[in-house]
Amino acid sequence: MRLENCRSRARLAAPIVAALLLVAAPLPAQTQKATAQYVLVQLGSMGGTVGRSNAVNDRGWVSGWWNLPGDTNHHAVLWIDGQTNDLGTLGGPSSEIEYIARNNFGMFAGGSDTSNVDPYGENFCILTFPDLFQCSAFQWENGMMSALPGLGGNSSYATNSNRLGHIVGFAETVLDPNCLAPQVFDIHGALWNDGTVQDLPPLAGDALSATAGINDKDVAVGGSGFCGSPGLIAFGLFTHAVEWRNGSPTDLGSLGGQFNNAALDINNRGQVAGMSDLPGDTITHAVLWQKGAIIDLGTLPGDSFSYGYAISDDGKIFGQSCDANGNCRGFRWQNGVMTDVNTLVPADSSLIIVDANDMNGAGYITGQAFDPETGEMPAIELIPCTQTDDPACNSEARGEVRVDLPQNVRAALKARRLGFRK
Repeated sequence: MRLENCRSRARLAAPIVAALLLVAAPLPAQTQKATAQYVLVQLGSMGGTVGRSNAVNDRGWVSGWWNLPGDTNHHAVLWIDGQTNDLGTLGGPSSEIEYIARNNFGMFAGGSDTSNVDPYGENFCILTFPDLFQCSAFQWENGMMSALPGLGGNSSYATNSNRLGHIVGFAETVLDPNCLAPQVFDIHGALWNDGTVQDLPPLAGDALSATAGINDKDVAVGGSGFCGSPGLIAFGLFTHAVEWRNGSPTDLGSLGGQFNNAALDINNRGQVAGMSDLPGDTITHAVLWQKGAIIDLGTLPGDSFSYGYAISDDGKIFGQSCDANGNCRGFRWQNGVMTDVNTLVPADSSLIIVDANDMNGAGYITGQAFDPETGEMPAIELIPCTQTDDPACNSEARGEVRVDLPQNVRAALKARRLGFRK
């Protein structure tokens, strides 16, 4: 059984990058070089060295988070027309938007520390470490962040919203002496609609559920399993990937492993992206559920693990593929082919894309990169060459990139992909 304790993310000061080894893999002889398909842009920061963009709507508004100076705390961020907007908190030190917001009217959802100290010391959202505060799901709209109602416990977290403005996430319910410490409350999936909350229960026999994705038909997806802190044991808590229709959970199936079975996003065609362990629970692969079947997406060449985070309405899946040492690359999966998104940007791009998180209808992609020159991990956006006249689109695309990341960067990526974070 592979249950790894982790923090939601390491707060990085500028790392030592002397050990960084960047190697362009040899390519077969070609008569014509591929041209770039995207321009890679670093988004504006909040003063820290780490950030990530997690979603982009059809208006081009990008949401995510960025560390504040000192890398101790971070805030939810909204990027509009190149401007970086700090969305603040609910009174505590940190907040974040970690999942997808697909509405186009400017409503976003996430989790924020409150000013209330957690009497049980659960560290529920792990927005800072240690996180002494209770955490609340929030809705942000028209310049205002407001707390969403819970399910009876002290803390909650919002993950995703659809074009109807309905929000999903998870919230504490009742005290349960069987929970794994430091968690003391059971956790259930939640669906918020116009200020009311609906309980999305786990499968029969399970104590925990959490929802990560929702489509415009109000079909939600997530995971079901045993009770423990979502930040400390994370996806290992989920023994079943689950879909909820009309509030009722259905097991989506797995690749044969017992843990890390989680559905993270669903499109309007009912296709679901996520992850599942192979038999023996030593390897996790990105998967697609469709028409009652599960499809193993595999990994990029030379890698061991992969994680599917988002799926577009036309069936493209975005995520992360990593080798056995935790060196990760963002991927796009389309029509049975997994592609390293690093190979789609201009050859002179200095950033290494370590994560691909979402795509809007115009093809803009969000994610996170590593800068080998500074050691920083910035939030990024990939702008399709069909949407820009940037001269970089006329340049040669970068070949395959293999990189040995510094240990602290690999640790941060590991914490994110093992956590109940997108």
